[in-house]
Amino acid sequence: GVGQVLMEDIIYDPESGQLLTGSFMDYAMPRAHHLSDMHVDSNPVPTKTNPL
Repeated sequence: GVGQVLMEDIIYDPESGQLLTGSFMDYAMPRAHHLSDMHVDSNPVPTKTNPL
């Protein structure tokens, strides 16, 4: 999702190799103000091969 793309990061301690960002407590979760306005639209395309 958007959080994975914009805010999640995998960071390891360079000395121990321990994962430092292993839970939701270790990085920010996205909120509405992190996203720009979106316009969602439907563009149906009829097909002759599928009756649905």
